[in-house]
Amino acid sequence: MACRFHFKETCLDERLYSLNNVSIYHKLVLCYPPIYCSEDILRKRLNTLRDFGVEYLVNYGNYNLYEYHVLGKGYSAIVSLCIHEGIPRILKIRRLDSRRKGLEAEAVFLEFLEPFELSPKIYSWSKDFIIMEYVDGTPLPNFIENNLNKIDHVRRVLRKLLVKAFILDSLGIDHGELNRPGSHVMVKGSDIVFLDFESASASRKPRNLTSLASYLFLRSRFKEKILCDEYGEDDIISRLRMYKSKISGFSLRNILKLIKCRNTIS
Repeated sequence: MACRFHFKETCLDERLYSLNNVSIYHKLVLCYPPIYCSEDILRKRLNTLRDFGVEYLVNYGNYNLYEYHVLGKGYSAIVSLCIHEGIPRILKIRRLDSRRKGLEAEAVFLEFLEPFELSPKIYSWSKDFIIMEYVDGTPLPNFIENNLNKIDHVRRVLRKLLVKAFILDSLGIDHGELNRPGSHVMVKGSDIVFLDFESASASRKPRNLTSLASYLFLRSRFKEKILCDEYGEDDIISRLRMYKSKISGFSLRNILKLIKCRNTIS
């Protein structure tokens, strides 16, 4: 097979699994766990992906799935790299043993949020799949740790993060997982993208900004580097409580002051 795709400077030759040449790899990734799989389920899932324009699945990622690799493995879904309409993209696959009846709710959130540039672009979705943009970025904690020697740059990005969290709050959507941002917040250049809206809700009170601020200012190992020296824990908690009582531009501004940067207007 000719090498046509490169990903993070890694050639994907010999890692591409065509949907037209079905193998045990397809069964393991598309129908996990395989104990619940049948030929009929596999055939239907393959046909859906072909109709969506998926050409290949890619054996790539840091998570092991038997002898293969994927980008993510959760209780409800497997996340794989795929080639969709000639471009590497993310394929989220509902597990056969998932307690969730489908991925539609997450897809609706992604479609709604797309104009606000808070989440990955979504291309196709069904009960069992979501095809979305691959965000080639760095998880938030890794970004902070890797750039502590450029602390003003880190602070500017974190201010943008909190503003985007404020926008998400203002839209009435609670992500549900931002108290542990980890792989849910990706930094791409100087931009921020929120990932994985599987646990999102429009019915509970949004707490995106307070979840992230509590992590950054009270729990993270980077908090002393991020905060302005003049603010202590009591002041942080007071500002977060003010924001919780009323989500507003004024209360957002008070929180942004905690990470005031040089040459940045508060």
